[in-house]
Amino acid sequence: MNVSGGIENSMSLAELNGWCDSRWTKRTATEAGADRKYALPWVVLDNSKCRQVWGWAPEIGIEDVLTEIADHAERNPEWLSISGVT
Repeated sequence: MNVSGGIENSMSLAELNGWCDSRWTKRTATEAGADRKYALPWVVLDNSKCRQVWGWAPEIGIEDVLTEIADHAERNPEWLSISGVT
């Protein structure tokens, strides 16, 4: 089963970029410059089976999830380097 936010809690990269622009200084998104073997251009999982079998539905919307991630990143500026991302 796909335990996910479903289509109602999804956004495109352009929408995510707009959300980031409204939170921080506007930046221009650029391509990574290389094909990434496992990169997926768009993924939205269907959670209807979870709803049907368990009566489960997401309680936290995408805006709240993004805000929580952004707040964490602002409180922990070293986070990406510690995690080995940068």
